[in-house]
Amino acid sequence: MVGTLAPLCWLALTRTDWWSVGLLAAGAALFALPAIRRIVRRRLTPGAAPESVQARASQFARLSDERRELEALMSDVRELTRLCAAQIDARTAKLERLVERAEGVASRLEGAPARTGSARIESRRVTPSSGEPPPDPLAERVYALADAGRSPVEIASELSEHVGKVELVLALRA
Repeated sequence: MVGTLAPLCWLALTRTDWWSVGLLAAGAALFALPAIRRIVRRRLTPGAAPESVQARASQFARLSDERRELEALMSDVRELTRLCAAQIDARTAKLERLVERAEGVASRLEGAPARTGSARIESRRVTPSSGEPPPDPLAERVYALADAGRSPVEIASELSEHVGKVELVLALRA
C-alpha cells in the first residue's frame, strides 16, 4: 500500500510548502537566467571570437594599474586616519585638562561661603602683586560684557570667539 501512494506524495504538500517550492524555483531561475543570456548572446553575435592574448594582456595591465592606484589611495587614507586620530587624542587630552581645572574651581566654589542678596556673582580683580599671573585680557572683556547683561552668544560674536570658549570663561569665573 505504501508503494502505491509514493508517486502521489507530492500532492500532499501544504500551502506553505507550495510557496516554499515556488520561491526556491524562482530563486534558481534568477541565478540561472544571466548565465543563459550570456550563452545565447555569444551564439547569436556574428563574428564573436574569443579575446586575443594582447587584449587580455592590456586588460590585465589596466587592472594592475588600477590596483596600484587603489593601494596608494588606501595608504593615503591610513595616513590621514592616523593624523586625525592623533589630533583627536590631543584635543581629548586638552579637554580632560580643562575638565580637571573646572572641577577644581567648582570644588573651591562649593567650599566658599554662600553669598546672600545678589544672584549674580561679582568678578574679583586679582592684583599682580599677590604672586598670581595677571588676569587674561579676553576673560576681562568677557566678564565686562557679561556684567553688562550680554548673553554668551552675543559676547562670542562681538569678540569673534567660539560660544563654547565664552561659556567656559564664564563658568571658570572665580
